[in-house]
Amino acid sequence: MNYENMTEGEKLKLIIRVGKKRRAKKKQKRLSARRRQMRVTPFKKRLLSVLIIALFFSVLLLIPTFVAVKKEVALEVGERCPDISAFLNFYTRQASFTDPSIADKVFDEPGEYEIGVRVLFYEGVSKAVVSDHTAPKVTTRDVTVLVGEKVLSEMFVSSVEDYSKTDILFSETGENGPDTSGPGVFEVPMKAVDSSGNVTEFTGRLIVTEQKDLEAPKIEGVADITANLGEGISYKKGITVTDNEDLEPVLTVDNSQVDTSKPGTYEVIYTATDKAGNTSTATAKVKIVQKEPEVITMDYVNAKADEVLAKILKDGMTEKEKAYAIFRWTHDNIGYYDNTPKVDETDGAYRGIVQRKGDCYTYAMTSKCLLTRAGIKNQDIGTIPNNPHLHFWNLVYLDGAWRHFDATRRADKSEFFLTPDKEVYEYSESHDGTHRYNPDLYPEIA
Repeated sequence: MNYENMTEGEKLKLIIRVGKKRRAKKKQKRLSARRRQMRVTPFKKRLLSVLIIALFFSVLLLIPTFVAVKKEVALEVGERCPDISAFLNFYTRQASFTDPSIADKVFDEPGEYEIGVRVLFYEGVSKAVVSDHTAPKVTTRDVTVLVGEKVLSEMFVSSVEDYSKTDILFSETGENGPDTSGPGVFEVPMKAVDSSGNVTEFTGRLIVTEQKDLEAPKIEGVADITANLGEGISYKKGITVTDNEDLEPVLTVDNSQVDTSKPGTYEVIYTATDKAGNTSTATAKVKIVQKEPEVITMDYVNAKADEVLAKILKDGMTEKEKAYAIFRWTHDNIGYYDNTPKVDETDGAYRGIVQRKGDCYTYAMTSKCLLTRAGIKNQDIGTIPNNPHLHFWNLVYLDGAWRHFDATRRADKSEFFLTPDKEVYEYSESHDGTHRYNPDLYPEIA
């Protein structure tokens, strides 16, 4: 239709329609430009996805390290720093002390000590809270004084064993001490109080005399004794007692702490008393040991192994925890001694469990005996013939797989507890074939 022939109404409608089209086109252009600005290329999309996935797995890796370290560990004064596992909320082989020397520290004073712990590349701080709940151990002695002499509390004590400062006090008589106005033999209630508030109550023996003889008898020949389990002991053999006035001082032996039916180390106390009431004491250690049989049998070694397991295994332990306790005991308690025989399993286990020294064969047979007695499936393994290194170790079957278990002490401090075959192989090849074995002779190792 010709514009000139249009009516005014038609012209108006045309103008409005054309205006709408122009505005729609402008709006479409603006939207297209905005979409182009917001458009992400496929490369950027892939890069963004990779970054998100990396961030996700980084968070998964970091979370366990942040929660692995315990805030604090309670210890008793006098204890040695425990194994790194005591400072972790869960077991991991990737944990270590930031200061390796802390492993040998003995906490001989109460207090709080910061312990640096490294888990992977995260370093955290735990706290060893050392408390003193142990009462002082007091060794007493008799006190002899003349009538009217003042007596001090410290005079009744020959030694005190405690990690805190300890005061010796009279329980009833106060600072002035007991009454010495008349002769006699008196029991004096006393107590030892350390700075942590632990108290040991004991009784001191006070002899008040008018006599001039204040010299105590002399005891000679006292020495430590070693006796076999169940056998009698001659405590006074070789012991002599002399005195400056009394020709026949009395010697008594307190062996009440000695139990000859149980292996252990006990204390025996010798006391000599003269007619004037002067006394002297001497102590000796009595060690009760089990007599070694003339022929070492596996039954004997197993019995010794059971004694070790009774000390290191606790109720509720998992098989993995039991295996690690056995690994730590074998590694830490057997001194490395080269060139021991490598032909008899019983002899190897005996050298490790009883004698506590030997070479790799000793460590392997000891581990085998302890693992077997603990009910953990295992077998021993050795290097191929003519290998530059003749070496023995163990395989342990846990969580459905065989893995390497080598408790032998190594100069480079390396340890192999449930170690995968690949790691052991890589170590072996970089250390002149220390663990090069024939895989056809053993089960598949994970």
